[in-house]
Order: sequence, then structure tokens, then C-alpha cells
Amino acid sequence: MENFFIPDGNGTYVTKDGYKVQGYILDKSGNIMNSGSAGPDPNNPNMPDGGPGEIATTDVTMWLDPSNGKYLGKYDEWKIEGNGVVYGKNKEGKVKDPLFKLAIVNFHNPEAMSMPEENYFSKNEASGAPVASNAETRSGLLEKSNVDFRQNIHLLQQAKLQLQVTNKIISSNKKLLEEALRLIE
Repeated sequence: MENFFIPDGNGTYVTKDGYKVQGYILDKSGNIMNSGSAGPDPNNPNMPDGGPGEIATTDVTMWLDPSNGKYLGKYDEWKIEGNGVVYGKNKEGKVKDPLFKLAIVNFHNPEAMSMPEENYFSKNEASGAPVASNAETRSGLLEKSNVDFRQNIHLLQQAKLQLQVTNKIISSNKKLLEEALRLIE
């Protein structure tokens, strides 16, 4: 996960294409802070309006304090766990504070989502509203899933054609060599 997200100049994590990573701010107990509103719990899968839009998200920002070189001024390092929680770690990892939970959503009909850009999707009426997801986050998998299948199929077809041409050339050369040897005898 950390490899796919990179910090911009302000410490805000963005995708390789510059889209900001969104998350919920957590309190010290790891609960999502509700920004003072009385919205529903985003982890409740039975929310009627899809839920995630009910609680405000924020940019996941882990700026580095220039005065002491620590993340958010007090953490030596940070880590994104499989549950999508970003933890700040200090005192050689002995102190681990929950800071953000990545805003991960799913859709009732994800196949119907629009693709405004290659490998990016957006909701539409057919896909339905976003619903909170408890999906597991894993490092290194997202990058591998963003494959342009059309381009890869095109390259495979080119390779097959090149192999066929090479085989034809070898076959023709073999026949010419056999004919030359027959004429010499």
C-alpha cells in the first residue's frame, strides 16, 4: 500500500496519478471521529443511504515536521495495516496510535461503474451509491492489478505473429538447405 501512495510536497498521500487518498480521522481508541455531526456509523453495512458519504473524509496527510523530522511532529514512522488503519509509531514501535482509516467503499453493482480514465472508476446510477467496505488492504497487490489487458493482448498477438514468421523462415531455410544438399549429391 505504501508503494502505491506517495506523499506530495505537503505530506498528503496521493496515487501515482495525483489523486488524494481519503480517510476518516480516528480518535486514540481507533474509533472514527464523526466531525461533530450525528451521522450513522460508516461500518454498518445496513445503512440505507450507502453510508460513507454521511461522515466527512479528509486527505490522509502524514507531513514531516522539519523541526524534529517526525511524522505529524511525534511519530518516527507510520504503517497501514490490513484493516486500512494508518498507525503512527514511535518509541521504536512500542507506541502505536491509530490516525486514519482509509475510506474504502464498495458498490452494489461495481461492474456498471463508469471509467472516465484508464484504471479509474466512478459511480453512476446503475452502480448505485457507495457502501462501506471492510475489505482488507494489502501492499503490492493494487499495482499488479492495474494492468492494461488490451495492451497486453495486443503485445501477445504481436509475439505470436513474430513466432509464426520466424517458424516460416526457419522452415523455408530448412527446405532450401535440403534442396541444395540434394543438388550437390
